[in-house]
Amino acid sequence: MGDGGRSQHTDLMWPAVEALRALGGCGTVSEIDAWWVLDDGAFSSAQRVVLHRGGPHTKLEYRLAWLGRI
Repeated sequence: MGDGGRSQHTDLMWPAVEALRALGGCGTVSEIDAWWVLDDGAFSSAQRVVLHRGGPHTKLEYRLAWLGRI
């Protein structure tokens, strides 16, 4: 993640590619998020709980959703 616990879109690209490979080439935002949170451990528990603008979604979920639009 970027400085100060803030994730950047580019920080998520490679973990997302790895997740897609592990998921057989395709996956929803929820599936990718679950893979790297539960299976890969790419991000710390502190990074995974930071809310985006007070919630209800985390910054990681928000950035991952945008990553799908790049």
